[in-house]
Amino acid sequence: MKTAVEERQLLRLDYVNHFLAEFAISPSCLAESTRKELDEWARQRLLIDDQPSANWRAVVLHLAVAVECQLAVSLGRIQLLTFFGKKSALRNKVGEASKGYFGQLS
Repeated sequence: MKTAVEERQLLRLDYVNHFLAEFAISPSCLAESTRKELDEWARQRLLIDDQPSANWRAVVLHLAVAVECQLAVSLGRIQLLTFFGKKSALRNKVGEASKGYFGQLS
C-alpha cells in the first residue's frame, strides 16, 4: 500500500506528464532542473484545486522557472553559442557572435 506522500508524488508526476503530452514533449528529454520545477509547479497547481483561495502566483512562477531552466540547458547545446562559455568580456563575445552568424549568411 502506498503512503499519502507517495500517492501525492504519483499524482504530481501524472499531472506533469499529461501537461507535457499536450505539447508532445517527453519528460526524459528535459533537464533534471526542469523536471524539478515542473514537479513544484504541479504541487502548487494541485494546491489551488484543494484550496481555491491559494495564490496563483506560485503556479505561474514555477512554470516560468521550469521554462527558463530548459531554455538555459538548450542554449548550452547550440554549437554557435559555445563562445558564451569562454572567459572574455561580453563585448568580445558579441563581436564573435556577429562574425559567426553573419559569416554563415555569406
